[in-house]
Amino acid sequence: MKKLVFLMVVAGSTFVSVAQNNIGIGTTSPHPSAIVDMTSTNKGMLVPRMSSAFRLGIASPAKGLLVFDNTNSFWFHNGTAWAELPGGGGDATWQTVQDSIAYTSRPYVSINSDYALTGSQANLHVTGSLLAQGKLFYSNSNPTPAQTYTMDNTATIQQITDSVFRLYDPGGTGNYNNNMQGNIRLPGRFGYKISSVATGFGIGSGDTLWISDVAYPQCRTRYEHRFLSTSTNPDDLIVTNEDNNTSIYIIFRSNANGVNGPGFNFKVTKIYYPNLNQQENAALNTVGPTLQFSHIDGSLAAGTSVKTRNGGIAFGNGSQALGINSFAAGDLTRQPGMFHLLWV
Repeated sequence: MKKLVFLMVVAGSTFVSVAQNNIGIGTTSPHPSAIVDMTSTNKGMLVPRMSSAFRLGIASPAKGLLVFDNTNSFWFHNGTAWAELPGGGGDATWQTVQDSIAYTSRPYVSINSDYALTGSQANLHVTGSLLAQGKLFYSNSNPTPAQTYTMDNTATIQQITDSVFRLYDPGGTGNYNNNMQGNIRLPGRFGYKISSVATGFGIGSGDTLWISDVAYPQCRTRYEHRFLSTSTNPDDLIVTNEDNNTSIYIIFRSNANGVNGPGFNFKVTKIYYPNLNQQENAALNTVGPTLQFSHIDGSLAAGTSVKTRNGGIAFGNGSQALGINSFAAGDLTRQPGMFHLLWV
């Protein structure tokens, strides 16, 4: 028979409730999900405090065992080794400072570094790629029926300007047939994310799908992505068009050998980013030795007291690249015009 025991201790108004499966301290109704439920408005909980030597001397520590190390940090055992809890006042601590986070305990931040080869050589030491990305805008909605297109199986180039849309090969939701074709143009100065539905992807033997910045037939030798004779669903693709006068093309051709497939089912999302011509006041003004990148217009500056804007690049002490897409290299060089390069 189940038993319920209730114990009340009058000691500074402290209540201890002992039920069959859990204990409540300061509460007569411990939460059923807790083995121990402690409630107080003026007291905390003290876990065992000890030196690092005593902590490391604990025999066969249980996974999840928690102690407070006298180096001013909490440590728990993860089943294999002791691990320090972040923010405990110890060595590995990120701090919130106004609207930023700051790593204050050490002078270096190292990512993926091989310390057997060399230690950190800069305040930020990255082994691998480094990406500084400007703000991007895109639609989170799914394509509507009105934003669903099927290639029309003609040599005509179909232009699509929707912010998000679904695109099928000429066969639609079924398999495509012999000698089919399709030509889609995505215009303007935008990027596009192309996501493929795995169950709807497959290009038969001798058939080809291209993603290119040129139309057919030039795309056969100049393409960003090409798929032929494959049923392997591609990862999400990011394609870009930097020139207002060019486009992105999605082009499909099937041959007459009768080996066809499901084709493709793409969700295409347009990615917007700032127009450089509208960012003339977005200047980087630096004092002292700096390396700066503007996420607004892609401007890059390196040197002492350099200035750049409008997508310009300036290298050298006191150099300036203020014209649209201008480039200035060398001490005290100035390039205020558009699309110019000045090297001193």
